[in-house]
Amino acid sequence: MKLLASRIQNNAAQLIYYARRVLQSSWGWRSRPNHPTHAHLIIAPLFMGDLFMLAPFIQGLRKRKPNDKLVLLCLPGPAELGDLFPIDQVIPANSPNLDARNSIQAASPQGYDTCYVIFSGAWLRTLATLPIKKVVSFPDPKGRCTHLIDEMVAFPSILTPLPEITLKLLQCPYPNIPPLDRWAPTPGNAVLHMGARNAARQLTLTQTIQLITALIDRGITTIRLTGDSSEIISLDQITRNLPPHNIHLIDLRTKTTLKDIFEILSESEILVVVDTGIAHLAKAIGTPTLVLLGQSQATLFGMDNNFSRSRHFEVNDLPCRKKKTLHGLKADWIMTCNAKVCPLETRHCLPDLLPVGFYKQLDTLLKETRMGIQ
Repeated sequence: MKLLASRIQNNAAQLIYYARRVLQSSWGWRSRPNHPTHAHLIIAPLFMGDLFMLAPFIQGLRKRKPNDKLVLLCLPGPAELGDLFPIDQVIPANSPNLDARNSIQAASPQGYDTCYVIFSGAWLRTLATLPIKKVVSFPDPKGRCTHLIDEMVAFPSILTPLPEITLKLLQCPYPNIPPLDRWAPTPGNAVLHMGARNAARQLTLTQTIQLITALIDRGITTIRLTGDSSEIISLDQITRNLPPHNIHLIDLRTKTTLKDIFEILSESEILVVVDTGIAHLAKAIGTPTLVLLGQSQATLFGMDNNFSRSRHFEVNDLPCRKKKTLHGLKADWIMTCNAKVCPLETRHCLPDLLPVGFYKQLDTLLKETRMGIQ
């Protein structure tokens, strides 16, 4: 009987919440705190890479509000590393449901002075049920909730790196240091991240052998292999195809948590990686990172060297990069690809034989890295 009563009560609360959400968001009415709350909310339910590209934004907000409470809402996976940010509280949430709304309210019962909505227009209706003085956001891509934004920031119409795009919400200068600097390297250690689940973002065996050989030739003695799949290329295949060597290869693919990855990256001399979320985590914590951009666009995801120790290799001007949007926001200057499997017979963005330009980037980064270690 108690269980039934609890379920009825819970269902009633859900109905009331969704009714309030519909009515208040339709009217554009939201209660606002009468006095400063000294609390600020960041809504950023993004995948790991985009979340860690927010690091300069969060650092900028903390510098602007050094004594205020900062609350970050993000996806449960990346929330595991939320304590890396200068944040007071992290709320893990997958969707704008009643539980998420109640968690936001419980984090600051008196409400929030400001809420920054980062590419998450689906949350605007939920925010209408909370006491928030000002909601700051880029335009709602679907245009349905634009009236719920108090301060709407125009999405850039010119080439702009993603960290600079989000800093426009603060209208503050671009930080010029790794915002979450945790780099404490052991010389000779490197990480080779072999790609994501999508085939279009995975290294081939030929590329893997070239990269490991290049690292061996440049004095690396231990390489940890990370990635989302160990089935496509086995460790045995790799070792059989390598020239004679004394390298210590450690296969950690599919065996690590995000906390493990963070620890490995922070003590590595260098990370070599296809553009995935791991690349942006490494750059945010200050690990020297050489990124094979592949499907990604350098001007959007790669021009962030002034807040990271990184270099990027891109094959320019490929007509197959046809995607013109970022989180639903359209701009003619955006040119990326989101294919899970390359539709072309030959993958042009990640050539099997890495060109001279890549090795020059590797040499430059290692030289700078080793000067920093000394």
